[in-house]
Amino acid sequence: RKIVQKLAFGEGYVLFVNVFLAINTPFVVWNQSGMENSLFSFLLVSLCYYTMKFIKEPEKTTLNYAAAVAFLISVTRPEGIFFASLLPLSLLSIDTTIRTKLNYLFNYCLVLFVPVVAFLLFRYAYFNDWLPNTYYAKGRHNAFAVFDLYHAWEKLRYLSFSLGGRWAVFVLLLGMILLPIMMKPNLKNN
Repeated sequence: RKIVQKLAFGEGYVLFVNVFLAINTPFVVWNQSGMENSLFSFLLVSLCYYTMKFIKEPEKTTLNYAAAVAFLISVTRPEGIFFASLLPLSLLSIDTTIRTKLNYLFNYCLVLFVPVVAFLLFRYAYFNDWLPNTYYAKGRHNAFAVFDLYHAWEKLRYLSFSLGGRWAVFVLLLGMILLPIMMKPNLKNN
């Protein structure tokens, strides 16, 4: 709700998003199964929220909150660390000097990577392994399989199928076409 409000859309869009999520069977079932699934989706939404808040009002506290949430995402799932790139990519859209952007990037990386490295060192010292046991139980057998692009493509395909079923390609294309149109009211306010 807050993300849709931050995009400066009306209450009709807020209602649409909430109803769409409530009737989206794969999303609802997926969030009710497993121990970390609902936490993972909550953290992803939180990261999106803090990133959007940072784009509108670049403050270090918001940046630190986003880094802390990105750390929690990476602890929840090993491949979750890829979502940490959301905020650094958003720095491209902020209208400020290169020096300020680099300062923000350094601060974000420091707040993110210090706990990530500490957590990985703890996991290795305690369990004698870099990744959790569930990672190996799902068929991956080395730490570098996290960077497998085919695996990332399959995750994206599953996500798009859960959003639109067989018509996922059309849903994604329609979303890509409508997003610039829906963003126009927001651009007029700035």
